[in-house]
Amino acid sequence: MSQLESSIETIINTFHHYSVRLGHPDALNQKEFKDLVQKELQNFLKEKRNEQDINHILEDLDTNADKQLTFEEFIMLMGRLTWASHEHMHKN
Repeated sequence: MSQLESSIETIINTFHHYSVRLGHPDALNQKEFKDLVQKELQNFLKEKRNEQDINHILEDLDTNADKQLTFEEFIMLMGRLTWASHEHMHKN
């Protein structure tokens, strides 16, 4: 696999690593999302690590307001983080 393909596979596998822990195995509930953000995105979301901020991110991404994130909803966060990182790299 190419590096890009491996990166996509890593995103999918990381999502499922957390989503199967509690509740629906193909969605992140609030606790699973919090754990994922705190453990896997600690450098990308440095200032967004408290519970209130994490809940706000989840609410923003949760398009159907069911208090959990499907992979489709979660991938929006990955897209936003990728875009923000791209913009940050061009500033330096």
